[in-house]
Amino acid sequence: MSRKISKERFFAQSKKKNLKYMTPMVAGTKLTVEKVVEQNSEDGSPTDYIACSDNDGQLISIPVREFTRMTIVDGKSYSSEEDGEDLILPKTITVASSEDRELEGKKLFPTFAYNGIDAYLASERSIEDWQALVETGVKEDNKFSPVQNYTISVEL
Repeated sequence: MSRKISKERFFAQSKKKNLKYMTPMVAGTKLTVEKVVEQNSEDGSPTDYIACSDNDGQLISIPVREFTRMTIVDGKSYSSEEDGEDLILPKTITVASSEDRELEGKKLFPTFAYNGIDAYLASERSIEDWQALVETGVKEDNKFSPVQNYTISVEL
């Protein structure tokens, strides 16, 4: 099991503007990082996830894209200044707090919660296309929770 990911692959994912669904985690949740699972979207871009287990042995998948957006309590972040070709992910991740992610005062939901999802999937998926998707509003029968901004602590 490897907690390594290439810098190039890691940072390619951080630039995507597509909200992945994650089951919301509450403060105090402690996860053990098991491995990085590499996969690609239809256009060939990486959509990896971090396979973790919680204290109950439940498998929790964290999209690398969402991990790149988490705030780390001690200020440690993964930047292009890191030494080496690969980044080593932490041994453990503990959720310190979370809050609903917002854009211009509106809560953000996973991509599939929006009315304009079909048009978005048929588009080039640019930042402009994503903003247009959000403007279509959330589906009336939406069952997704808002996307969270997480503050975490890590053990390296």
